[in-house]
Amino acid sequence: MQASEAELGWLAGVFDCDSSLYIARLKRTSRPRPYSYRTEITVEGIDPRKPYRCFELTGLGEVWHNKTRPVGSPANNTVKWRVRGRDAVYVAQQVAPYMVSKKEQAELIIQFGEYVADHWTGMTDDLHEKQKFLYEEMPRLKNKHILGHDIWESPAGGRRMNASQLSSIKEAL
Repeated sequence: MQASEAELGWLAGVFDCDSSLYIARLKRTSRPRPYSYRTEITVEGIDPRKPYRCFELTGLGEVWHNKTRPVGSPANNTVKWRVRGRDAVYVAQQVAPYMVSKKEQAELIIQFGEYVADHWTGMTDDLHEKQKFLYEEMPRLKNKHILGHDIWESPAGGRRMNASQLSSIKEAL
């Protein structure tokens, strides 16, 4: 990936605001374990410039016109860029230093990359359990800094507040 620092900053902004960073659970009927896990990063929207620019800057993944949703739905006729697996880990490694709101999710994807076998036949129970743990951890990170959840702490080290304290602050505004 030959992106400049400014381009990495642009990607970070897009990832923070308009992306999904996640660990997918895939059902596997022909393998010893019922599920496997894979990292994915997607950018999707009705404006095709962002997904295509993500593809241009990273040189990785795929872009397609998504017409699979019902006509009239808000997400119909979108363009989507997706990078998966080791490529998603690599992109996260490059962009995470510039991210803010989804930085912890990107770091979890990077950590997931440490628990990937060269081939599914080399996947040990220990690696599989670590992947499962990170899969289960991702939803918690996605909700960690949302106002109204149980505890929120300012990234700048501000005061910790519970949901009722935050509600009273929101009402006062």
